Amino acid sequence: MRAFITISCFLLSMCSYAQTKTVLPSVDSLKQLLQQNQFHLTLNIINENLKQDLESDEVNFLNSYKVKPLIEANLYDNAFELSNELLIQDSLQTDLRINTLLNRALIYEIKGEFFKSKADLVQLDSIFKKYESQKDEDYGEYLYRKASLYRVNNKLDSARVFVKQSITFSEENNYKATAGVAYAVL
Repeated sequence: MRAFITISCFLLSMCSYAQTKTVLPSVDSLKQLLQQNQFHLTLNIINENLKQDLESDEVNFLNSYKVKPLIEANLYDNAFELSNELLIQDSLQTDLRINTLLNRALIYEIKGEFFKSKADLVQLDSIFKKYESQKDEDYGEYLYRKASLYRVNNKLDSARVFVKQSITFSEENNYKATAGVAYAVL
């Protein structure tokens, strides 16, 4: 019921402003929809917003959050192509680069291209070392994504280490959804 109310309020707020100006969904609202497995709805909201006349950073924001619902819809080629279009941009904001790299690492893992998935995780490691302030919920996801890659390569001891790190980080920062996924990795 809470999810329905949240989604309804979100949609109503978008509709009320839509007549006067372009209002993009917030990062938090998109993440909440994705955590609630509302992939189809998220994709529809993003696609509707992409029809507007937007600045390039707004388009990048929406496209970065479009990759995950495309993956969940098993549209891996579309998600992969979109992630590559984003990642070749030197001006892509750090938080969007992190989000996109996390999703592309997942695509590579799903396709069994483990070395490429690892390469994206190495890039993420460099970003998180350089920008300590970027260690938010995405950092917890990075840790469990790393654990997942070790798990599928049958390196269970290493996978457990990163699952524990993800759970600890997520629980310390009250990222319940991220902790929940980390628990499910093993």
